[in-house]
Amino acid sequence: LFQEKWSRNFTSRTKEICHEIQEKTKEVMGFDVSMGIGKWVKKPEELIQSHDMAAQTLQYRYLLGGNLLIDMEEQPEEKNLSIKAYVEKLAAALKAGKKENAEHILEQISSEIKEARVDKSRACVYLQQIIRAADETCEDMVPDNRLFSKREALLQQVTEQNSFDSAVELVRNHIGEIFQTLSDANSSSGQRQARLALDYIQKNYMDPDLSLNSICSYLNISTSYFSTIFKDLTGETFTEVLIRTRMEKAKELLENTTMKNYEIAEKVGFADPHYFGISFKKMTGCTPTEYAREKRK
Repeated sequence: LFQEKWSRNFTSRTKEICHEIQEKTKEVMGFDVSMGIGKWVKKPEELIQSHDMAAQTLQYRYLLGGNLLIDMEEQPEEKNLSIKAYVEKLAAALKAGKKENAEHILEQISSEIKEARVDKSRACVYLQQIIRAADETCEDMVPDNRLFSKREALLQQVTEQNSFDSAVELVRNHIGEIFQTLSDANSSSGQRQARLALDYIQKNYMDPDLSLNSICSYLNISTSYFSTIFKDLTGETFTEVLIRTRMEKAKELLENTTMKNYEIAEKVGFADPHYFGISFKKMTGCTPTEYAREKRK
């Protein structure tokens, strides 16, 4: 504590002493302890600064577990983290029924959160974001599912966990339930193909050449069989769903951008802007220009 001159081997010696304390505590008393090392100071009255820095180690116990030894001067600053790309991959794995992929992606997200050294509240926000995205993906594919009645309770449980790993386990179990739900719903190959078609429309509505024939070619089934299973699932024809999807996307662009009507027509898959205008008015009761004027007020 009171060496007059600082030496480079102080840090390694301090860590050796800390490890010895941890080992003896485990050996004699049977439990793990976490230890934090604060910054070096020159005066006894500055020790409070070192103590306060070392005490910050406690915030890492939720994220990294127990039995920690952390030199706070060596810790990287908390960094910004976006898990949006991972969440999108997770949703894709759910849609494709690839459970192992989804579990691997969840592990990647967990590792990224730990490496970012975020506090408990931010870590919980990320996990809640995963839960909501997984639920929304499932709901898109199985609209009548009742799995989501437990969502609010689950979100609360995540925040109540004493460790990040136990919170992640709750999320992992929830995703497992979703896979089971989707598996049950997709037991009929026809239903699964119809849902794949819905997903395909969402991803390709902007293609002016998207047609009944092209989607049947993608699914490798006949047009008559497809029309039957698609109508059974959605209550609509392929053309009705495609037009409705394009119109909804057009509404978003009209409300939130200053794009010209012909530009929006092209963006949502209409080769002919005039036909786009006719279709839009037929569905909404007003022209694209009138709709944009009303929504942008």
